Amino acid sequence: IITFSVEDVDVYASWFGNPGDAYVTIKQWLGSVVGYSSQYNDSSWSASQCLGPPKVYPRYGDINGAWAPSASTGTQEFLEFGIEKPCRITKLNIYETYNTGGIVKVII
Repeated sequence: IITFSVEDVDVYASWFGNPGDAYVTIKQWLGSVVGYSSQYNDSSWSASQCLGPPKVYPRYGDINGAWAPSASTGTQEFLEFGIEKPCRITKLNIYETYNTGGIVKVII
């Protein structure tokens, strides 16, 4: 596994709300960090950089403002997030902004 940065994740979701409510499509950013295997530091390369709107994308490169793992090679890493409004996720965009191709699995 090579170093990669996950900069932004936006969630498109279907939300029904209360029974009888109209079907609504919403877009929301990740709301909280639930867990992670490592992070390069506690600020500019931390897991919390994935929260909210993009800080790096649409730019690409070794740019702070994205999550990066503490080790640059030889590890498998994970990130776990929560969203603010519970919903049925219908679309998930993940932007790798450096050394792309590192994501091997997404569990929703």
